[in-house]
Amino acid sequence: MTLIRLFQRFTPIEQAVSHQLDMLRGFSTAMVLFCHAYLLFLYPVWPAVMLPVYLFAHAWVMALFALSGFLICKSACYNIQQNHQFSVKRYAFSRLNRIVPPFYFGCAALLFIYLISPWFFASGSRELAVISDTMSQAKMVLDVKSFTGVLLFVNGFLTETPASNFSFWSLPFEVWFYVLFGLLLWPRNKIAIFIAVLLLLVLSLLNYAFLLYSLIWCGGAIAALLHNHQRQLKAGVLITLFSSVTIVLLLLAAIGLLMLPAEVDKPKLLLALYGTLCGIGFGLLFYLMSFQRIRIRLPGYRLARSSYTIYILHFPLLLFIYGIVQPYIYRNSFLLLAATWVIACAVMLLGLIVGRYIERLKPFP
Repeated sequence: MTLIRLFQRFTPIEQAVSHQLDMLRGFSTAMVLFCHAYLLFLYPVWPAVMLPVYLFAHAWVMALFALSGFLICKSACYNIQQNHQFSVKRYAFSRLNRIVPPFYFGCAALLFIYLISPWFFASGSRELAVISDTMSQAKMVLDVKSFTGVLLFVNGFLTETPASNFSFWSLPFEVWFYVLFGLLLWPRNKIAIFIAVLLLLVLSLLNYAFLLYSLIWCGGAIAALLHNHQRQLKAGVLITLFSSVTIVLLLLAAIGLLMLPAEVDKPKLLLALYGTLCGIGFGLLFYLMSFQRIRIRLPGYRLARSSYTIYILHFPLLLFIYGIVQPYIYRNSFLLLAATWVIACAVMLLGLIVGRYIERLKPFP
């Protein structure tokens, strides 16, 4: 009951804040798309900035995790206020309406692209003639096991994410965050809370990054709760909290590098810790934005309503186009830059148009 009381208060965010959050959501999606375009098209010619670009893209995915925690917590609190308790049905249907149409459309698009790629690729098959070392895992391949794992939201836990759409890696994380949050708020049901704790443990054992990134999602949710209860923390408190989190994550990184055995994938651990720090930083940003202590202005507002569709579709579309044009775009630097820019913008525009229709679909009442 104490937990539920924490979520019973709802304070709407100002329209100006909502506008800024949409800006950030659209901008985040665009940044991920353009960074992936670099990694596919430009890395073989300009490899020097690969690591900063890769980390930059990863940071913006973490921003989307934190933003999800913030907005879903706001939605859940409104749910409780309107229904006098948490309506599981309303929560579940709203999440399904948000996830299902774009996600399964993206899965169908990936399968279609995979099937037709040999007819369009310059190689006459699904092979890529030119590919960077960094993105060597990116291939037009799709097997039954990995595709089934995607459909069931268990890729990254029980199956590998298909190399033809690496963007799928984050979607099961997002879905399981929704599930865990719904279970924790299930009214007067201790079994649901037990299942949530058990599920969190199992998923974290299968992929420790899930536990770390759940801290990001929770950070966004905590920012929403603080705004709901109108708790304005002083700048010194916020700096202390963020500094403490940074020190803990740095200590974990040092322990991982020095004490874990050689067979452990240490770059993956460092990436997860870096992402966690970025995500918690974004959660802090959303908290400050909610009280209008910080204001941002970013391009990308018009992308916000289609951001989920753009995110799901962009990688296989970029890979498909790359397989077609790669023998022709490396003749000079200007042609390569122009082609990369035009292709990335075209993919973004296509996702924007498709998303306007797909994300309006509400298959569940």
